[in-house]
Amino acid sequence: MKVACVLHLLSYTLKNKKENSNEILEILKDEGKFNKKFEEFKRTSTERKKRLWCCIRDYKKGLYNRIFNEAIKEVVPGDDKLLKTWNNLPMDQIELPGDVWNNSPLFRDNLLANVLDFSNTPKSWKMPKIIREVYKKEEVQGFYPEQFDVTFDFVPRMCNKKLCDVCLFGKNGAESICIPTKDKYCPVVLVSCGYRAKCKKENCPVKEGISKGICNGIEICEEEEEEENEEI
Repeated sequence: MKVACVLHLLSYTLKNKKENSNEILEILKDEGKFNKKFEEFKRTSTERKKRLWCCIRDYKKGLYNRIFNEAIKEVVPGDDKLLKTWNNLPMDQIELPGDVWNNSPLFRDNLLANVLDFSNTPKSWKMPKIIREVYKKEEVQGFYPEQFDVTFDFVPRMCNKKLCDVCLFGKNGAESICIPTKDKYCPVVLVSCGYRAKCKKENCPVKEGISKGICNGIEICEEEEEEENEEI
């Protein structure tokens, strides 16, 4: 989180001319001043900072990870401690970048229905903040909020096409498309996200069906289909 705050000061804050470069350097050198900025940052860490969290995600584990690591070696040669610190940053502090796909009603109102209090549903869904709250409430082992960004690929392929009957979150789970075959591509992640991943038959969470039945969106789709048939 502190790394995100530093990058925010060096990017958004300078761009918006809230501080000049000399003031930013002074803040970074003074622990008291930085801690004050850090407390301000934490209150709005998920608001209007999509690019910031996307950068941190990509520098940490995405396409630019190797480039970023090489840049650290070039700027601070021989400082293995800094490189090790960066590569061991806790992933659960990375916020969801919060793409608009996360606001799909079919995904939002059904998949998250079991963990959200719908009596207090906000008029405007701020998905990064909501996902962080869900994480704090449920805290699943090995999971962290940023992983929900897969919905950028998942929602348009599944929810927007209403493919609930073959969705791994639906009542049937992935049973109809999961055909375990070692060293072949997993059809489930290929259909749902377009990802090519080799099948691992042993201890596969998809095959075990741990996500099965979480979302009740298929009921919505079936009702809409019945209504359309009646109109015809």
